[in-house]
Amino acid sequence: MKHTFRIGQPLSRQFGEAVKRTARALKWVGSTAEEVPAIHPVLATAPSPQAVEHRLADHRPQWERRRSEGMAPVGETPRALLVEPDRDTRVLYASLFEEAGYAVYAMAEGIRAIDIARGRLPDVLVMDLAAPVTEGFEILRQWREDPLTSTIPIVVVTSLLQFDVPARTRASGAISVLERPMSPETILAEVDELIRATPRERLVVRQLKRSLLMLRELGKQVKPDERGQARIRSLIDRLQVAILALDTQGHYVAVSRGASTLTGYSRAELLGKSIYDEGLVLPPPVSERWQEFLTQQQAAAETIMRDSRGNSVSIQTEFATVLPGLHAAAFADQNAAQLRRIS
Repeated sequence: MKHTFRIGQPLSRQFGEAVKRTARALKWVGSTAEEVPAIHPVLATAPSPQAVEHRLADHRPQWERRRSEGMAPVGETPRALLVEPDRDTRVLYASLFEEAGYAVYAMAEGIRAIDIARGRLPDVLVMDLAAPVTEGFEILRQWREDPLTSTIPIVVVTSLLQFDVPARTRASGAISVLERPMSPETILAEVDELIRATPRERLVVRQLKRSLLMLRELGKQVKPDERGQARIRSLIDRLQVAILALDTQGHYVAVSRGASTLTGYSRAELLGKSIYDEGLVLPPPVSERWQEFLTQQQAAAETIMRDSRGNSVSIQTEFATVLPGLHAAAFADQNAAQLRRIS
């Protein structure tokens, strides 16, 4: 969602409308649109309309620039998870992050953040550390101990700088600790820098996991019968990310558009083939990890495959069970300049 602030109209009116639109759009904001004040209290000390327009205009093109420079999260809109107990501040930050090009999930309760992160896999967590701080440290502990979230950077915003709170926060897993009060641009700049510094391999794996999480969620919404499998296979056939669906014997039963593009093989060439066909799409050790996945339901592989033209491609692969008897292998070229987003 984009909010265009028009110079010459009252800033309070424009910003109030933008806050309302953002509140309606965000699924995870802990308040409804009716509860959001028409005029945000921060506007009492807000800069001029020209200054606000300049700040927003400065942020809008940054992700387009970074995509062209190969620094954006591979082919996807960056995701930010915001934990802020104050409703007005939460909606304000969510609106500003959206203007900067982020997909935003915002909530009041920090404990819920773990569950949301497991299902959405954001690129960064921005969390307000307020009293009681014990809850905040517990969130940080769970975040770092969960394999799904342990590599996602954390920015802690706090006014509790007495004693050893900043040191304890960093020791608990926070990458950055910012002191209140601060400008929204300070938080945005810090988050931008953290995501830019994230290793590309980590971003690739995160996108693969997101693709599989999406398929698993869809799998919960259909019956685990032949008709349900047919619906999931039909969906996979249309995806732009590289995904192959396999039956329990390892035969390919669905081929995404992204898989055909990456491998150079057509859907017809792949259907009916097997993960055990040496040199075809997913060679050893991927087939060995496939056996490991069937027994343990956990597997990932990094290997070199050869596409239909004989070119060597370094790939990262992740497996997941979508329905009983229907599994998915999501894979990506780790050297590609950009990965395509799910369509």
